[in-house]
Amino acid sequence: MGNLEVQQILDWRGKEEFFKALLLQSIEVYLLDPNPRQPLRASRHAVRAALVYVQSHKNQTACL
Repeated sequence: MGNLEVQQILDWRGKEEFFKALLLQSIEVYLLDPNPRQPLRASRHAVRAALVYVQSHKNQTACL
């Protein structure tokens, strides 16, 4: 955990760009934890699944 970095992204576009950047760096798993002081308790999530979820949300809520 020596290279742990905490990010907080509130908007959907920012989340999409973040997950794309992780994939460009070959990062396939990220840690999700509301308490960054206890990173070892964080649950692991797939970056690709998160990106699909974000893109789906953006498509479903897009203004026509």
